[in-house]
Amino acid sequence: MKQRLLALAIALLSAGWVLPLWCGVEAWLTFWQRGGTASLQGGPPGDSFPYLAFASACSKVASVWLAVAIGIWAYLGARACLRQMR
Repeated sequence: MKQRLLALAIALLSAGWVLPLWCGVEAWLTFWQRGGTASLQGGPPGDSFPYLAFASACSKVASVWLAVAIGIWAYLGARACLRQMR
């Protein structure tokens, strides 16, 4: 049971950043599909949802998550290499 939970945590750390990135890209595309050019030119917005702010926040979360995952894997890889050199 512990190994399954550990495997799930590793998988979530490694690939979980894709979900917030996907949500951000989807919000960005929805903004443009619903007349984003009209609202940027001063026209009435087609919707009151802040698509671009949400897309930006999702992208930031995904970027930080990816940076943490890369940092952890780099640390573990470097530690394993140093162990083998001893």
